[in-house]
Amino acid sequence: MSTGEPSRPTFDPGTSGSCSGCGPLSPHLLASLVAADAVMSLIIVGVVLVCARPRPGRRLNYENDKIYINMPGRG
Repeated sequence: MSTGEPSRPTFDPGTSGSCSGCGPLSPHLLASLVAADAVMSLIIVGVVLVCARPRPGRRLNYENDKIYINMPGRG
């Protein structure tokens, strides 16, 4: 029985692909993965905040911090 439309393959995730034969994740494993992801995200955010904060005494030349408008060669 042909209607003029190309036939589409049926989707059966249990028979092919990289996860063939995989069972469902247990709730304990899923909760552990979510918790580990949250901890790693917090660690990354903490490291970024520590590295990005301004440190006192690091900028000794305040002349470079001034903004000059309409002055060629100055910023």
